[in-house]
Amino acid sequence: MRLHTFRGGVHPPNQKHLSADRPIESLPLPPRLYIPLQQHAGTPALPVVTVGQKVAKGELLAREHGVTSAPLHAPSSGVVTAIGDFTAPHASGLPLPTIILDTDGEERWVEGEPPPDPFSRTPEEVAHQVGAAGIVGMGGANFPASVKLNKARQAGIHT
Repeated sequence: MRLHTFRGGVHPPNQKHLSADRPIESLPLPPRLYIPLQQHAGTPALPVVTVGQKVAKGELLAREHGVTSAPLHAPSSGVVTAIGDFTAPHASGLPLPTIILDTDGEERWVEGEPPPDPFSRTPEEVAHQVGAAGIVGMGGANFPASVKLNKARQAGIHT
């Protein structure tokens, strides 16, 4: 017995003619950014910043919480103005823990050392570096890439 059969699928018109001959445009930096702490599979990240704190672009905003969680970094420089539950940019409309960042327009990057050459690192060090950077897959679950790298090593696949 087959359950949930569905023939044909849904094929809405793609409307590519609306943008096919248009150049890609950069959007201006918005004055306020809502940064959900759950942008990945797993539990929401935990904030490490406080309301009123000035942050630089690339600065750690929230650390991972659990195996399939990922850290989040500031997409721009500015001031953290709120941390709380806000309606998610998702069809569910459910609230998610969110950091609100009022941008300062400076796009000032966090100061620090340049990342080390990945070719001079062990696979474990690279996986750790990928995890600390908050790199996630581009699939629907945004699974942390470091978890995939570590699982590959455990399975005998040398990446």
